[in-house]
Amino acid sequence: MLLTAYGERYEPVGASGCRPSFTLDPGDGTGEQSFLPRSGTLITARVAHTYARPGTYTAVVRSVSRCSTPASPGGSEPEFDESARIEVTVAG
Repeated sequence: MLLTAYGERYEPVGASGCRPSFTLDPGDGTGEQSFLPRSGTLITARVAHTYARPGTYTAVVRSVSRCSTPASPGGSEPEFDESARIEVTVAG
């Protein structure tokens, strides 16, 4: 199966100590895969993944800022932790 994730890896304006992350987890226990382009990069990630067993899985794409010091209030962007989920059904 070809899983496609689209998003961005970036650090919020005004935040510091950030370790932004953009990951795709196929939902079958094999673990998430990280995509590490430089911050501010738009990402279109395509992952060929084989599910070992038939069933329904929840694939999750997650984008996180992971900043130690968030942006101060008043016009700066906040920290973020966003995810999108899709159900994947594998027939046997």
